[in-house]
This record gives sequence, structure tokens and C-alpha cells, in this order.
Amino acid sequence: MSIRLSHSSSSRYTECPKSYFYHYVKNYRPMVQSSALLFGTAIDKAGEHYALTKDFHETIKLFNETWTNQEISGKLTDLRFLLNFTYSNRDLDVDLLKKEDFEELTNSTGCADLDTLERIIHDKGIVGYKELPDEHKLVFNYANWLCLKRKGHYMLKEFKKVFDENVEEVLGTQVKIDLEDENGNSVVGFADFVFNWKGQEKPVVFDLKTSGIEYEDDAVVKSPQLGLYVFSLSEKYADTRSAGFLVLNKNISKNKTKKCATCGNNGTGGRHKTCDAVSGKDAKGKEIRCNGEWIETMYPVARSQVLINEVSETFVERVVENFNDVQNAIKAEVFPRCFQSCIKYGTIKCSFYDLCHSNSMENLEVKEKT
Repeated sequence: MSIRLSHSSSSRYTECPKSYFYHYVKNYRPMVQSSALLFGTAIDKAGEHYALTKDFHETIKLFNETWTNQEISGKLTDLRFLLNFTYSNRDLDVDLLKKEDFEELTNSTGCADLDTLERIIHDKGIVGYKELPDEHKLVFNYANWLCLKRKGHYMLKEFKKVFDENVEEVLGTQVKIDLEDENGNSVVGFADFVFNWKGQEKPVVFDLKTSGIEYEDDAVVKSPQLGLYVFSLSEKYADTRSAGFLVLNKNISKNKTKKCATCGNNGTGGRHKTCDAVSGKDAKGKEIRCNGEWIETMYPVARSQVLINEVSETFVERVVENFNDVQNAIKAEVFPRCFQSCIKYGTIKCSFYDLCHSNSMENLEVKEKT
């Protein structure tokens, strides 16, 4: 029996062999979908389109289409109306929603206004998403979807800026990796980009990421995924050992400014509810404050990180050895549980937690093999 691995399947086995068994051998899938993977797919496709065409208008159009409809368990699905769809706590930022977003939210879900949405957000924080009525789940998820759509636009604008300023030549997009040994075992994958990058002597193999947190400075040299890509593509691209992460941060900088509607005073950064500018003194010598209303303006901007480094030959050898070890373990049907991976960050349960601990298939389904 030959084993075919990708970076994600190898990582799943390394994290928890039993999770690999459930996912890839038994073909079990969680009924509840995570937004992170599908949002990342929409950004990836749009980023590739811009790299190939430099047509930003069509790039945004493609992102909108992909973020609206994607395949889930083999079926094209409208993501806007999914109830079994989870968003992270950082995905929703109502400040980013525009007037037309609230109009769409009202037309599609019946949500009347911001106050209604904020009450639903408050209730979700108290009782949890599962306990919300379905009509409130729909409002909450649709608002998250709209917000990530806005964030996607800002993130792709930042991608365009970074690309235009640094990429001298596009050498490849979605470059296929397919390594096979003498026993028919293979490792497959796709490198997002290979660029000639300003200031770099040799081509750089890039992975495009979306994230809510900053990457560590040494993330490149510690990444098995980039190590695999360098091993596979170095000879094809001028013996390069250069790899990089281009990270688009989902936490948008809002850059709010405040200006007094009465006197024009700049109140940015201040905490006064009304204008605190002094316009004079009264008969008793007490300062007279303007107290005009603030006009708030927001200039949202996405942030990015570009991390480029040389991947050492020793690390690449270790990555390849690890793939071989994982393949041999799978072939030997070694699938122990790793209890340290059952709950991440103290709150996030593994998709197979109930199956592993209680032999329950609740919230799981069997995906048809294709």
C-alpha cells in the first residue's frame, strides 16, 4: 500500500494520529464548518488572480464570488445563510460595516438595525451560539460574513500594495509539488507563489497566509511546509533556498479621527464625549468649552507581514525524514491518541473529541469518497 501525504495531512498525523485516522481513513467530517479555511481559500484565489493579471477590479469580483459560494462536502454552498458555520470572536467588527451592508443584512435576515445586531451579539456572549434561536444565528453569521467580506477587500488592497512595490517577476503560482519514492509513497502540495523579489538574489517561494495574530520572526526557518517546498522546487528555481510568508492580518486598523462639527477642533485620541476646545471665559473667569458634537471618520487599513529567510539544508532533511516516518507509521496502522491535542488554547475542542472520549458521532458525518 502506497501512502499519499500533503503538508496538512502529515501535520494532522503529527499533532494526533487518531485524528488522522478519523479524518483520512474513516472519512469523518464535522457538520459544523469553520470560516477560517473557506475565507483563506477566497483570499488565495483572489491573490493568485491579481498576481497573474494585475486587474484589481476583477480580483475583488473573484473574491466576492468565492467568498459567497464554495464547495462543502462536494456541494456548492451559499456561505451567507449557513447556520452550522463558526466564526472566531475576532471576525466581527461592526465598525467596519457600511450603510449598504446593513441594508443587505436587513433585506436578507430581517435584522432591523445596529441595536438589534448588538443585542444578538450580547445574547450570544451570555448563552453561547448553540443556544441562540435560528433566526438570531442567521443574523449573527450573516453579519460576520459581511464583515469578513469588508476585511477581505482591505486585505487584498494591502496585498496589491505589497505586490506592486516588491515583486519584480512572477515565476509561478500554485506550483505543484509531487514527490514520489521507490515504494510509490508520495508527498503532494501547492506553493502559492514563486517570485523574483526586490532585494533578493534568488527566487523566493512564498506561502500566502491570513491570520489574526502576528507571525514570529523565525517562522520561515521553522516551517515544515516551506521546508518541503524548498526541497521540491529549489532545483527548478535557480537552486534557491529562500522562502517566505506573506501574512495578511484580519485585524483591520481603523484609524479613526474626530473633528468638532461646531468649531473644527481635532479631537482624535481624546476621550471627551463632546468637543473640549476652550472658546473663552465667562464673567466669573471659568473656561467655556465648545461642547460641539464630534464628526468621526474612519480610514480602515489592513496590515501585513513579509518574512523571508533561508531554509537550511539540515532542516529540509529533517522535514523529509519526518514525512518518511509518518508514511511508515500510517502504513503500519499506528494511530494512537494524543491527549495533549484534545483541547487547544484551553477552549477549542478537537472535532473528534466526543468520538474519542465518548464514542459519540454527534456533529459528525461520513463524507463520500471520491
